[in-house]
Amino acid sequence: MSGLSPLLDKLRLRASTGQAGLQPNSTAALAFLVAQTYPLGGQEIPGLLISSIGNPDLKPEITTEYEGGFDAGFLDDRLNVEFTLFNKISRNQLFNANLPPSYGVGATQWVNIARVQNRGIELGLDAQLLNMQAVSWNIHANGSHIKNKLVDIGNYSLPTPQGVRQVVGYPLNGLWDRPYTYNDANGDGIIVPSEITLASADSFRGSTLPEYEAGLSNTFGFLNNMFSFNVLFDYRGKFWNSYTIGSNRAVSAGNAPEVNVPGWGLGDQAAAVAAGTAALRNTRWGIFKPNDFIRLRELSLSYRIPDRYVQRYARLHGAQLVFSGRNLGVLWTKYPGIDPEANRSVANTGGGNDDLGTPPVIRYWITRLNLNF
Repeated sequence: MSGLSPLLDKLRLRASTGQAGLQPNSTAALAFLVAQTYPLGGQEIPGLLISSIGNPDLKPEITTEYEGGFDAGFLDDRLNVEFTLFNKISRNQLFNANLPPSYGVGATQWVNIARVQNRGIELGLDAQLLNMQAVSWNIHANGSHIKNKLVDIGNYSLPTPQGVRQVVGYPLNGLWDRPYTYNDANGDGIIVPSEITLASADSFRGSTLPEYEAGLSNTFGFLNNMFSFNVLFDYRGKFWNSYTIGSNRAVSAGNAPEVNVPGWGLGDQAAAVAAGTAALRNTRWGIFKPNDFIRLRELSLSYRIPDRYVQRYARLHGAQLVFSGRNLGVLWTKYPGIDPEANRSVANTGGGNDDLGTPPVIRYWITRLNLNF
């Protein structure tokens, strides 16, 4: 296909359909009993109590994915592009459904009811910008736009807690609560409950899973790649976190500026007042914050030990010394907390992001010696 364009070296189209199954937990179908003693006639009588009713009708989850895309190379393969478009449907999704209290057993039961859709695009780019003996420069960039949605949940009623919910037609693990508006009616720079108007119904604030992800890696080589330097940046965008540590300072401890400094940002004041007022349903709408960020993920410096030394003194085929650091800093973020990846729940993979009592991600340095025998 090299004759298609003077710049295009290769073009490969891709299309595929795949199907996979995910088995339930090996004990999800079983009923469980626990030993318990009961006072009867002045004695402790042993007995059994049902702790879980199980579900013998459980089936594997079935995931079907349709994927298409292309790989293309340009300029003698100094520039390579990969593009992928996919749509994945998961049926018989396992869901931990709530049981009525009248059952008198465990509060939940695993059932096959949900259907979930994941669709999106992925793009990858590799480019060789410089290729000289003294210096070389290569970049790798990748990005994705992925949306997930709970399509169906059968006839089950889903709980509607404050915060993380599963709602048909919306992303999994979305944040929900009651919106509000505010107005500093008397102009004194202080928001009070009477200046906040609560909406009539709960609304979707946003997903706890990033809709956009991207990475950029630059690799520089010097002296015929004897020395190489790599820097990696990560981006996550369009998702939300619960700024719980800030809420606790303002609402529980009362030691935050938004509740002590007149004229402080009215939006921050309104969020704290609404979260701390029962008449406003203690709504956390303003506590949920955008979590977009760019992080300097990694820096590394490597030195390839000359072969004449390695072969003479160690009888090896090659050796490389690498010094690297990970999670070196947040370059930009919309999140007001300590770190947009500080999460006591599931580290930004859904399930309800929440930074309460959680330290930032660990920054660490590594020295490594690679030996090729």
